[in-house]
Amino acid sequence: MCHSKTGELIIDSEAENLLQNLKKSRIPSKLQSSNIFSYQVHWTSNGINRHDHATYIAQFNNDFYHAVKQQIDQCVKSRILFDSDPLQHEILEHAIQCKTYVNKFHGRIDILNQFKEYVMNENENRFCIAYGDSGFGKTSLLAKIAIDVCIV
Repeated sequence: MCHSKTGELIIDSEAENLLQNLKKSRIPSKLQSSNIFSYQVHWTSNGINRHDHATYIAQFNNDFYHAVKQQIDQCVKSRILFDSDPLQHEILEHAIQCKTYVNKFHGRIDILNQFKEYVMNENENRFCIAYGDSGFGKTSLLAKIAIDVCIV
């Protein structure tokens, strides 16, 4: 809202539309409904009542505390479960290493495409061997193929 030259209140329709879009579309599309809190606060021409404001702030603090605590507890719990599973830990280590190698991969599109065709060919039953001197990028090439082809 804003004031006109005569002092009357005017609703800024563009700001109102943007606010409604934020509340009704953008926030709900990014957050789970359990992480969205709504509060009703009565405003007057004199502002907000001190008691109402204190109640609102106390509720907001309580909701915020419990939401953050719940997320931290879930993270700790998943970490405990993850750390107790050595296979899951090893898989994650391989995935991290693979991503590191893929970030180093540049060029060699012709070789990459040949390997992709070979891997994707369902009629091919022979082994495929990548060989070359140390440091020539065999591991990066295979990591890139694993990411690009991603056969599950």
